[in-house]
Amino acid sequence: MSDRRDSRQLTINLIAQLMAFVVSFGISFFVTPYVTQKLGSEAYGFINLADNFVNYASLITIALNSMASRFITIKIYEDKMDEANTYFNSVLVGNIFLMLVVGIFSILCTFNIEKIVSIPESLVIDVKITFFIVFLNFIIGIITSVFSIAFFTTNRMDISSKRSIEANLIRAIIIIVGYVFFRPRIIYYAIASIVASIFILFTDVYYSRKLLPEIKVNFSCFDIKKVIELIEAGVWNVITKLSQILTNGLDLLISNIFISSVVMGELAIAQTVPNVIMNLIPTISNVFSPEMTIHYAKKDKDSLINIISKAIRLMTVFTIIPDAMLIAFGTDFFKLWMPGQNAEKLCILAILCVINTVISGPIQPLYQVFTITNKVRQNAVAMIIYGAASICITIMVLKTTSLGIYAIVGVSSLSSVLVNCIFTIPFSAVYLELRWYTFFPHVFRAAILTAILTLVNSAVSRFVICDTWGKLILAGIISAIIDLIINIFVLLKKNERRELLSKVRTKR
Repeated sequence: MSDRRDSRQLTINLIAQLMAFVVSFGISFFVTPYVTQKLGSEAYGFINLADNFVNYASLITIALNSMASRFITIKIYEDKMDEANTYFNSVLVGNIFLMLVVGIFSILCTFNIEKIVSIPESLVIDVKITFFIVFLNFIIGIITSVFSIAFFTTNRMDISSKRSIEANLIRAIIIIVGYVFFRPRIIYYAIASIVASIFILFTDVYYSRKLLPEIKVNFSCFDIKKVIELIEAGVWNVITKLSQILTNGLDLLISNIFISSVVMGELAIAQTVPNVIMNLIPTISNVFSPEMTIHYAKKDKDSLINIISKAIRLMTVFTIIPDAMLIAFGTDFFKLWMPGQNAEKLCILAILCVINTVISGPIQPLYQVFTITNKVRQNAVAMIIYGAASICITIMVLKTTSLGIYAIVGVSSLSSVLVNCIFTIPFSAVYLELRWYTFFPHVFRAAILTAILTLVNSAVSRFVICDTWGKLILAGIISAIIDLIINIFVLLKKNERRELLSKVRTKR
């Protein structure tokens, strides 16, 4: 009965996360070409660059917050509620202090942003306002993070997705009103985001009280020792995050500094679809994280291995189908989506940005292994070596070749593939006390399947000339159905196919 309930909750969480993702993607799909048309690709690039700067600032908060969910969840399932409360309130007080630190950093960065990056004179004021609001939005998110732990601990990610959908709809309405009824400015993105974040803060506080009534805000529970313990465990996640920034989080900044703000804008546009895919991957993978943590806390190794195997197979489906479709239909998509832009160039950049997910996508659940086994230090060391090497090689290739923007995204993707094959895949297995090559068959299968699906989708694109949105959508639907059928027969076991078929017949 417990397994059936867990499976049902997993399905609910998955559907809810997908719905939240679709709403978020819909906003990007319709608003991005509008903003680009009204303000140009250059202006759009600064919207994404502001988000990247917040990503850099997040290094300040990760040490305290990244391990909070693990520690609080394990204490709750060990029935040590007093300790769980101590961890919760220690994180809350620590985050209030971090708000002040980030506030000072954001003011200094905002007022000197034109000295850091190249900004056209006509956009300086709007860029500064955008950066300030984006940083303010991040400060609100610092406080929100501790209350969102309730969704993870109770395995109710569906509620988290529901409020994400609502927040995205609020964001979409504000953006549309801003661009339709007022003079086009890039600040509308930032204003919409901060209003949505305030909504998320209030809803997370409400659900935290509802889902975890035993966890209460009580500053007297603050314990500096718990803060130090969390920071000692989480500091390695800071290094891991820094490596991610070094490998692909600096792409827009490097493009701006080493090439031009115009090229930065082109890359920002090209990254839109890859970012959708790369955001989808952790969105789906995170559905499995609470269950993995709970099984680990209960020392139920068999169930833990089963959920990881199931997660990898599902992640393969959600990764390689969009990857294969982007490779096959990318140029047609950009011609229709961004008329007037260089569709072939955008497509090549998009493929280079996303190709590494053929490996990193399916194995996404393995990243959680380092957290639940508390092996983040080993992961961090490997990641920072990889990140430093990647950024050094990127700059060297930029200075010694004429590859330009292609070097920036190409080196990032190649580095990602290497570190996953050399470290992430074998060592996650070792830390689970499995043979080092346990997860490699999943990777080989994903790579082969991607090649097969790409050939199938390319064949479809030859039969359906995608010169209108209707034809492109038709070709996409045909390809997606064929891709899904192939995945079902290759990835699912016979009993799983039988169970899936049974469910479909039952619903009929």
